[in-house]
Amino acid sequence: AAHCATWFVETGIVGEGTATNNSNFDTSNVRESDLIVTLSPTIALRGEGRRFKMAGAAALSAVTYVEGTQDSSFDPVGRFTANLEAIEGWFFIDAEVSATRSLENPLAPKQEGPTSFNRQTDLTARLSAYIDRAFPNDLRLLIRSDNSWTDVRRGEEPTPTEYAARSFFRFSRTPRPFGWALEAERRRDDRVDIGADTTIYYSLARLRMGYVFSGQLELGLRGGYEKSDLFVDDSARSFYGAELSWRPSERTRLEGFWEDRSFGDAWNLTFSHRSPFVAWDWRS
Repeated sequence: AAHCATWFVETGIVGEGTATNNSNFDTSNVRESDLIVTLSPTIALRGEGRRFKMAGAAALSAVTYVEGTQDSSFDPVGRFTANLEAIEGWFFIDAEVSATRSLENPLAPKQEGPTSFNRQTDLTARLSAYIDRAFPNDLRLLIRSDNSWTDVRRGEEPTPTEYAARSFFRFSRTPRPFGWALEAERRRDDRVDIGADTTIYYSLARLRMGYVFSGQLELGLRGGYEKSDLFVDDSARSFYGAELSWRPSERTRLEGFWEDRSFGDAWNLTFSHRSPFVAWDWRS
């Protein structure tokens, strides 16, 4: 069953008082004194069953200025995650919600203790649904949809919600010794920072083919087609590249690829090695 078999819940409350003679962060002749009272109810929970897991912790941070020299605030802080195997061995759902506090203006004065001055709340929600299934003859299918929503709260100021999405498809065969992978991807990004109603789209299709030599070295070719809608100008073109994977032992691995893309060369190279006493990793 998808419901949780066991639950763990812990609640609490944290309070703090801070007296200050400059609550408005101003010069000495106009500064104001106040008492800042913070009260934060907290909750932590964890649940786990055969096909469902959930965990997280949160607090409701209430900051009150007794003399009213600054605006009081009520802001959530925390993070919760959930994982559901909706159809056993086939369909999965991951979800996450989080709230964090950050500086509204990094260059403005800041106070380390409780305050609502120069603070903003960042709210983020993520939802991923995907099919991940292995088939006979070393075949594997992955279809995934990742979605995220971000909202920034700055006092009473209304702000638009940013939305980003990524859809991905891969149907592949593990090289034994010959393998291949067919991939497709589409991204959407609603960019609030560059203007209202500005949406960027990016699409890609790629075919990868590889061959394993002597069970340790795999060499391959890749190529495809991409299209992006960046601001006003559109660009679409084909691309090509190569890839390699060398695993001389269980402790040593060298992997990388290179592609000639529309924005220039795209490449990645990683080398890792583990000894009984030292493990190191190099990436470029």
